[in-house]
Amino acid sequence: MTVYYPVSQNIYKFLENTAGAHIANGDYSGAAETFYFQDVKRECVIHRMIVSIEDTSGFVADEYGNLGSALGNGVHVLVSDANDEVLCNLTDGNPIKTSAQWGKFCYDVTLKSWGSTPSNEFILVRWTFAKAGTPLFLRAGDKMKVVLNDNLSGLVSHTFQIQGHYASWQDGVIRA
Repeated sequence: MTVYYPVSQNIYKFLENTAGAHIANGDYSGAAETFYFQDVKRECVIHRMIVSIEDTSGFVADEYGNLGSALGNGVHVLVSDANDEVLCNLTDGNPIKTSAQWGKFCYDVTLKSWGSTPSNEFILVRWTFAKAGTPLFLRAGDKMKVVLNDNLSGLVSHTFQIQGHYASWQDGVIRA
């Protein structure tokens, strides 16, 4: 059965830090920085996350972007409750340290390099959670988050957008 939702029920949100920034290209080597989505009032069904890494040309598989090396601590993708207790570690304690390692979790990773040199390149990642069996269900107050603890200031841009919808209840059954 296909269920359709009004546009107002859809979620297209960039994960943000506590300052409201959604571009994750700072120096987080001194202290971890968390980019997250949280709705404290409504349940959410998250179908996928789109990751975009933009940097100068010269990407290679064993580096992160074109930073010249792999990340030391890596990218952690988690779901936690309102108290920051981890409910699901989507990277299973195995952080993403290179651009190519995104493929360990979602497979859909592509390098976009258009135009002539010098032009920026992009790694685009599509992590469709339903391909692993079911979308992610976030209760009111739960957080979808990415934790960074490396110097990413050499990247041009680095974003994480989640896509899904707010859950609706009908006859006591969740309609996701």
